[in-house]
Amino acid sequence: MEQEHFTLGDLITHGTYMLYDGPDKTVWITRDGDQMYQTVEWKHVGALLADNQAAANEFSNSGQLGDNVRVASIPLGIYQRWSADGITEDPVALARRLNDADYSKFRVNNLRV
Repeated sequence: MEQEHFTLGDLITHGTYMLYDGPDKTVWITRDGDQMYQTVEWKHVGALLADNQAAANEFSNSGQLGDNVRVASIPLGIYQRWSADGITEDPVALARRLNDADYSKFRVNNLRV
């Protein structure tokens, strides 16, 4: 008898579902048509910054990088402010902001954007 293998997309046909709820964060999975995305809701900024630091410590410049490399995690409120200011829609402005030392705690590696 052949065993069936399901993907997350097979299990979530539409809508938003809680994937994980812990003391520091809640993770949501949303399916909108053919698109699926994950949203992380941090319960306090300190947990986000600690997670970013852990990811930065694990990052290796000498390893092979794929097509998509995570460079930062930004608190939702700050992202929304940057979006309202047009920064998220301007790749040059966003790169300048992410490369700025004032926002280094949001970075998860030391690559230049």
